[in-house]
Amino acid sequence: EVEVAAELCTLSGISGHADQAGLYNWLSGFAKKPRAVFVNHGDDDAVTDFANLLTDRGYTAHAPYSGTEFDLLTGKFIRVTEGKPIKRPSAASRAQTVHAELCRAAEDLLAFAKACRGRPNKELAALTDGIRNLIRKNK
Repeated sequence: EVEVAAELCTLSGISGHADQAGLYNWLSGFAKKPRAVFVNHGDDDAVTDFANLLTDRGYTAHAPYSGTEFDLLTGKFIRVTEGKPIKRPSAASRAQTVHAELCRAAEDLLAFAKACRGRPNKELAALTDGIRNLIRKNK
């Protein structure tokens, strides 16, 4: 059994998705510099670069992989895991996939519109207005 003397806090208005400058400004605002900083959210290159930037500015910073264990009492790593590369599609490939999905949705919309034959005019007019408003907003 281990006694943990910790406090959980909510940081309202703080985003972990800030850029390096925003995160560094937040971190440098502490009256007492933390003994260690663990950068653990983002792409491998981004977290490594940010940890290196912090190290260059006098912090003890690490960018551990999931499963790595660190003993806060001794200040030492107990277990260090290796990263596993993630294969991601290129931006062009993702754009093609998203565009193809948009075209499929448009085809579904056309099939829906054709199936609406015989509905009341008021309903058809409302659907038509909704589609035209969507198009106008996105031109």
